[in-house]
Amino acid sequence: MTALSPGLGGQPILRVWTLGPMRVSYGASSVNLGSARLRAFFARLVLRPHVTAGPYELLDAVWGAEPPQTGLKIIPVYVYRLRQALQAVGGASAADLLVRDRDGYRFSGTNIWTDALRVDEIVSQAEDARVRGDEAMAGRAYAEALTLFAGEPLTGLSGPFAEGERHRLTERRLAVFQSWIESELKLGQFATAVGALAAAVVEQPYSESLAVLLMRALYAQGRRADALDVFTRTRCRLVDELGVEPGEDLRHVHEAILRDDVSVVSAPGDRPHGIGADDSLPAGADALIGRDRELALLAPPQDMRGVRVDAINGIAGVGKTALAVCAARRDTERYPDGSLFLDLLTHSQGQQPVTLCEALRQMLRAVGAQEHAGVDSVDELASYWRAATADLRLQLVLDDVCSVDQVRSLLPTGSGSRVLVTSRSRLTGLEAHRRISLSTLEYDAAADLLEVLVGNGRINPRLPAVRKLVKLVDALPLAVRALAAQLRASPIQAVDNLVSRLAERCELLGELMVGEVSLQAALATTYERLGEHQRRVFHMLGIVPSVVVDVKTISVLLDLAPGEVERLLEE
Repeated sequence: MTALSPGLGGQPILRVWTLGPMRVSYGASSVNLGSARLRAFFARLVLRPHVTAGPYELLDAVWGAEPPQTGLKIIPVYVYRLRQALQAVGGASAADLLVRDRDGYRFSGTNIWTDALRVDEIVSQAEDARVRGDEAMAGRAYAEALTLFAGEPLTGLSGPFAEGERHRLTERRLAVFQSWIESELKLGQFATAVGALAAAVVEQPYSESLAVLLMRALYAQGRRADALDVFTRTRCRLVDELGVEPGEDLRHVHEAILRDDVSVVSAPGDRPHGIGADDSLPAGADALIGRDRELALLAPPQDMRGVRVDAINGIAGVGKTALAVCAARRDTERYPDGSLFLDLLTHSQGQQPVTLCEALRQMLRAVGAQEHAGVDSVDELASYWRAATADLRLQLVLDDVCSVDQVRSLLPTGSGSRVLVTSRSRLTGLEAHRRISLSTLEYDAAADLLEVLVGNGRINPRLPAVRKLVKLVDALPLAVRALAAQLRASPIQAVDNLVSRLAERCELLGELMVGEVSLQAALATTYERLGEHQRRVFHMLGIVPSVVVDVKTISVLLDLAPGEVERLLEE
């Protein structure tokens, strides 16, 4: 619905302009609301359509700490005045837009248009276009949204609500403006960007984000000295007038320009776009069976904003990596700048874990940014990573993570990006949108997996012997793969024979091999990383003659406080 189109059912539209001096019309007629206080009262109701505001809320929103002497009695008076003003231009149908229910008052109806909500609609269209890779359309949409701003929002209106809304809408304009500038930079429209930014910096001389954009635009034009001069003038202003040094983003751009690092522009051609939406993910993943529920939980929402983090934890061999990679493969088309996989090798045998500095360098190389081989500071490399990914929509799988700090340093910053984390620990300090503690498979699913892995129709997953075989290994996916490897390696070996042989052996973990690694060795890498008290709890769980052991029993046997035992078990 545009500002001038007829409403649904042919009814006139109540149109409200708030991104400047407030104006109101109904159909083709202007609505005279009279005093500034009545306009502020109207703004509180119409800018939250369909949301009931109670009398106390309205009193506080419009009058704040200085309520009228009449108190709440003023509310019905103002409601009456609003209805009279609307009825004067639109009759009863206009007055009926303002309704009362048992909790208060609200504007109701489909034929209400506000410029603020229209901005939200246009920006949403711009973001969708950017996701599709249509930067030209995104830029046009952002520019259209900017035309709706006509000065200081809610000019001349006072009261807590008007002041708060004025601040919010001012920040909204700045965000839209910066998004438009980013589009201009990506499209190579550097002169347009410089002109708009030069004026904006004069209006907001303390805005570091605007200074950053102006420096990038000037540098893109080949005006390196002018870009550095912007930093010098901005820093002097901040230090002399506010007593603060420039923030990290401004310093980073300054340093990048000093190094002649062209990636600071983030314009087409500076960085390879789309590193292969799934080429960086492990190829040829085996069948993923029995994880439909988990995959459904990991499906990201269609309207995802910000950076989404999903964490998968579980014991060695439970299938964390397979689940993360399968979930990532399902959504590669949503991440035009790439789907990356990074194995941190925390529990890898024969290989040193990847240091955080090396991990950051690998990621910087993957997105086509400078890897900064001579830099050994995690904080500095992380700042380069954040800057390099600010305009990217990435999917990242971080495999075999051991700490929350690893994840935080490797998080991309581009809105709409997604990170899938796998770890043998729960990483309780990590802020994740979804956590999945992966358990072993159901026995039927494990039998189905064994059938697929062995192949050639050699086994029937519903035979009791097959169920007994997977039960022997507790339906652990890695162990099931080891069983399949044994059956494939010896075509004449029957399932019954393998069941008998494994059931009689005490060294079951050492018997089961996947490639060159035994199941015992895979689990041992976890044990080696346990602390002294964690190992004591682990040993006690193994020797207590019960399938289920409560915290109190363990705490008594180990002479530890119950809370400490709970913490150790959680870890």
